[in-house]
Parts: sequence; C-alpha cells; structure tokens
Amino acid sequence: MLDFLRRLLSKSYRVSVADNADEAFGMLDSEDVNLIITDVMMPQMDGFELCKFLKARKNYSHIPIVMLSAKSDTASKIAGLEAGAAAYIEKPFSGDYLMAQIATILENRSLFRETPLIGSCFSVDPNRLNKADQLFLNRLTDIINSNISEQDLTVNHIARYMAMSRSNLHRRIKGLLHMPPNDFIRLIKLQKAAELLLDGEYRINEICYMTGFNSASYFAKCFQKQFGVLPKYFVSHMKKRSGSGEK
Repeated sequence: MLDFLRRLLSKSYRVSVADNADEAFGMLDSEDVNLIITDVMMPQMDGFELCKFLKARKNYSHIPIVMLSAKSDTASKIAGLEAGAAAYIEKPFSGDYLMAQIATILENRSLFRETPLIGSCFSVDPNRLNKADQLFLNRLTDIINSNISEQDLTVNHIARYMAMSRSNLHRRIKGLLHMPPNDFIRLIKLQKAAELLLDGEYRINEICYMTGFNSASYFAKCFQKQFGVLPKYFVSHMKKRSGSGEK
C-alpha cells in the first residue's frame, strides 16, 4: 500500500513516506508538510491515535489528514472525524478517487484560509487575547471537536472535562466571547460542518448527524442563520466569494 501510494502521488506531489508514527514525527519536524495520508491499522500507533496526537499539537494541528481504512461502518467514520481527519476513505478505493479527494482538500483549505468563517463569528479578535485565554479557548474547542457527534453535549459535560464549575465556565466564555456557552458549542459544530462540506467527502445528511444535530431541518436553519446560505448552496457560495475577492 505504501509503495502504491508513493507511485500514485509522486505524479503530482512531492512525497515522503514513513513506516510508522515515529518516522512520521521526524519528517514533520524537518519538512514542510501540506497533507498527511495514514492507514488506520499501523504498528505502534494506529491512525486514530496518530490523528489525535497531531491535532493536539499546535505545530501540526493545521495539517489536513486523510485516513484510509477497510472499516466502512458509521462508527469508524465518526471516530475518524472526532480524531480530526479531513477525510475517511474506505478500502478498496480507486487511485483517481484518492487524487480527487486530495486536490479538493488542498483547494478548499486554501479557499477556507482566504475566506475565513469562524474568525468573523467572534466579537473579539482572538489574536488580542492573552496566552491563558488562548489556551482556555483552544482546550474548549478541542473538547467540543472531540465530542462533535454528541447530540446532548451540554455545558455541564464540558465543565466536567474542563474541571470547572458550570457557573465559572459560563462566566468565562461570556466574558471572553460575549456569547453563551451553548451558542459557542453550536458555532464550533457549524464550523466543523462547513469544513466537511468544503471537503466534499460526506453528504449533507451525514454531516448533520456527524456534527451532533438531531434533525436536518434544524441543522439547515442554524447553518443558514450562521453563514447566510443553506448547506446545499454553501460550497458554490464560498467559491463565488473567493472568485469575487470578497473577504
């Protein structure tokens, strides 16, 4: 599989290969990596563990990860999403399909940077927060993303994960972001949904379920309120914004 991927991807990209996670970490420290492809079943550290490890580290968390697996069940797909994967591709797959997925992810990541969504949703500039506040928001966001498919993810759950009282958590989020915690939870879920729509790997109804919304209609309503367009029109809307130079 490693040799197949190297031959396939080398036609269009500069490729480095690693036999295990330790080798991959060494490459990440010495090379400029734009995308990672990993199998789920690997020695030392499986794909889910690798993905979680990288997404928890500031130097690597921005790198999109494609997971390859023979597991086609919904639970495995959700596990990949919650670990932070940009795409979960089932084996067997065609080389053309993998190449198309990679091209889409890289194109849409560039588009996403050019037309940022979540930054415009905050009433405070995250870059002006002190280090403690940034660490707090990073931890909070990581917890929500790690439980992104949970429909009943509440402030009480997050407070326990953060080792804080509910009132203190509410007060800190409200003070930093000028929004209630439940609005922030929904915002992060919608941000993830927007990323998944741009990546093009899943259908809208799958994304609705994978991001913890209990009905497609409620998901569409929240999404349109946040981004000004229904999910089914979002990708074309973003490309029009990018083409017109809108920021």
